Amino acid sequence: MTEHAQDPEHPAGEPPPDAGESLPGPAQGPAPQDLAATLGDHAHALLGVLLDSEGTFDAGIHPSAHFTALLQRIVELRGVLDALAPAAQTAIAEATRREERDAHATAEGDHDQRAMRSTDRGADQAAAREVSMVTRQSPARAVWSLSAAQRLVRSLPSIHEAVAVGGIGAEAALRVASAVRVLDEDGRAQVDQALAARLPYLDAASTRQWEDEAAAAVEAADPEGAARRHQIARRRRHLRVHRRQDGMASVTLHLPAVDGALIGKRFALEAERRRAAGDRTGHGALMADLASTVLLGGPVAVPSVMPSSETETEMGPEAETAPEPVSAPEPVSAADPEPAAVEDSAPGSEPSPEGTESTTEAEDETSAPGAGPSGSPPRFTLEIGVLITERTLLAPESGDVAHLEGYGAVPAEAVREQIRRALDPPPPGEPDPFGLAGASVRTVFRRLFTHPTTGELIAADSRARAFPAGMRRFLTWRDTTCRGPFCDAPIRHMDHVLPYAEGGATSLDDGQGGCAYCNLGRAEQTRSVARAEDGMPGHRVSWRSRNGVTRVTGPRALTPPAQAPPPSGPD
Repeated sequence: MTEHAQDPEHPAGEPPPDAGESLPGPAQGPAPQDLAATLGDHAHALLGVLLDSEGTFDAGIHPSAHFTALLQRIVELRGVLDALAPAAQTAIAEATRREERDAHATAEGDHDQRAMRSTDRGADQAAAREVSMVTRQSPARAVWSLSAAQRLVRSLPSIHEAVAVGGIGAEAALRVASAVRVLDEDGRAQVDQALAARLPYLDAASTRQWEDEAAAAVEAADPEGAARRHQIARRRRHLRVHRRQDGMASVTLHLPAVDGALIGKRFALEAERRRAAGDRTGHGALMADLASTVLLGGPVAVPSVMPSSETETEMGPEAETAPEPVSAPEPVSAADPEPAAVEDSAPGSEPSPEGTESTTEAEDETSAPGAGPSGSPPRFTLEIGVLITERTLLAPESGDVAHLEGYGAVPAEAVREQIRRALDPPPPGEPDPFGLAGASVRTVFRRLFTHPTTGELIAADSRARAFPAGMRRFLTWRDTTCRGPFCDAPIRHMDHVLPYAEGGATSLDDGQGGCAYCNLGRAEQTRSVARAEDGMPGHRVSWRSRNGVTRVTGPRALTPPAQAPPPSGPD
C-alpha cells in the first residue's frame, strides 16, 4: 500500500486543531506535546548523524568494540522508547474513552450503562485505529498490542520498568501481558511479582521462554481456573494462511494441544513409512504433501494414531498399525461452464497493449455443497483467481509476477505449472482430476485491463450496476486484500468510498474491498475516508484518523508501474 507518513496539514509533533488543550492534572512530568517535541528534536539530530555519517561507520579505522558499544547504547535507547510507547498507547485509549463519554453524556449528566459500554467499545476501536495508523501495524495487531499495552502499564509495573532498563524485550513483555488477560488484578499483581523475582535468571531468555514462564506464573496464581482458561482458548481455535516468500504460504491450525499432536504424529508416521519404502523426499516436505493431498483431494493411506498416556518412541506400536485410508473430497463438476463473452475494450478506457491482462481463474471445483455418494465425504466447491499477464504466461522471461486472489503477488513460476495442468486434459487412461465434468471445469480466462501508468486494474467485462457478482469479483482482483491502512486481511465486504447514503455511486471508481473490521467500524474509527486528491494517478483513497493522522492506500500494481512525472504543485 502507498501511504503518507504524516498529515501534511499537521506536521509531526503538532496536535490537530480540534485535539483540545491538555487538562491540568497532578502529574509532574512534561506535557505530552512537550515530550513529543523533545523526542522529535532528538530524532532529527540522530537522523542528521545518519545522513552525514562519513567516517562514523568506517570499519577500516574503528575497532569492533566501539561499534558494539554504540549498538548497546542504541538498544538502551530503544528500551526506553519501547517502555514509553505502551504508556502513550494506554493514554490514547483512556483519553479517547473520556472524550467519547463526555460527548455522549445525557442532558442530566448521567451515563446509561448500556450506552456507556457501547460508547467505550467504539472509543476502543477508534484508539486501536489511531495506534494502527501511527505505528504502521495491521488493525488486528494494533487491537492486540493496545490491549496488551494497557495490561502492561496498569497491572505489570515491574515488567514495564524492566523493558525500560533492558531486562526484557518489548515483544516478550507484550506476550507476558497477553498471558495475564485471564486473571483479575490480584492475580496479575502476583504474576508481576513472580516474574520480577525471576528477572536475574532470565537475562538471556527468548520470547518463547518468557511465554513459558508467564504460563507457569498464571497457573500458580489461579490453579483452579485452568479448565476455564482452556475452554476459553478452545473457542478461539482457527485456521490462518500466512504469505511467505518465493510463492509459498504457511497454513496454521490453532487447535487443542492433543489434536495438534495427533495430527503431527499421524503425518509424521506416514512420512517415515514412505521414506522407509524408498521415497527420498524430505520428511517435512512429505508431511506437507500429505496434508495438502488430504485437504484438497485424493486418498492417502495414513496410520491410525490414538492418544496414549504412555511415552512411546516414534517407531513404537503406532508405527506397526495397519494404514487406514483417509480420503479427501473428489473434484467433479463445474460452476461456470460457459464464461461470458469477452469484450475487446471497456467503456471510458483506452488500455495499451502492455496493459492487457489475461486473468486465469484456476478452478478446483466439485458439485454443490452437501453429502456426496454413500460413504464418501461431503462435496465442496473451491475457486481461486489467478491474475497473470499474457507476457508472463507465454514468455516467462518477461519478469512480471502473478497475483493470487486473497493472497497477493507470487512468482509466475509458482502458478504456471498449475495453469498448464488445468488447461491440458489428462493423458489417455488416467482419471481426470476435475472429475467427469473436467472439460467444463478447466481454467476460465477473462480479459482485464490495467492502467497504463500505475498498473492497477481499471476495467473488466462486467456491466452490472449494484456490486453484482462480476463487479465484486473485479474489486477483489484489483484490491487483492483489504484496503484499510496496513491491513492485509482477506476481503469480506464491498465498501463505498463515499457512503451510499451520502450519494456515493455503486461503481468501480467508488468501490473498494474491505474486511469486516475496517468496513463496519470506519465511521467510528476515522474522521474521514475519501478519494485522495493529491494529483497522483490510480485509485487512491485517503484515510484520516480522528486525531489527524493520514494514510493513503491504493491497489497493488499488477504490472510494473511506469515512471510518471511527479504531480505539479501550485506556482
